[in-house]
Amino acid sequence: MCLHKGSSTAPTSLESLPVEIIREILIHVPFAGCQAIAMASKHHLAPTLYRDLNFARQHFLHQDAVSSFFVIWDFMREVCSSTWNAGGPLQETYMAIVHAELFAVGDFTIVWYPTVSGPVAFRIMKSLLSFHDFDPTCENNKPIRWAWGVCYCMEEE
Repeated sequence: MCLHKGSSTAPTSLESLPVEIIREILIHVPFAGCQAIAMASKHHLAPTLYRDLNFARQHFLHQDAVSSFFVIWDFMREVCSSTWNAGGPLQETYMAIVHAELFAVGDFTIVWYPTVSGPVAFRIMKSLLSFHDFDPTCENNKPIRWAWGVCYCMEEE
């Protein structure tokens, strides 16, 4: 908590900060700390971390930019894979964002996809379809082909 200089008012609480300030603070939190922060403030910070795909995308791209990895693929493989192990809503939010980034890659053949089940693939696509910047027909229908492939492979097993 911070006290205002020259003021006898009550200290400023996290809940009284504008959303923009909170988002700017959270953007600097490494992936490993996001789950703990969301659990510490279920009503105030968790919604941003768990359900805000715009924030998740900004956070993902910022964390990639400040990482020591030269190629985004290395960043995703090394850093994001630990997010998959966290489980829960944070996992699915970031999986959706990482998949959106993977789907947007041009002619590059994707060599690393997180392994997901049919139900998780369905939830990822459902999240992405609610994201206004997502185009399921991008790169020759790559997202649709991926979702179909995951579900088709499950039927074959």
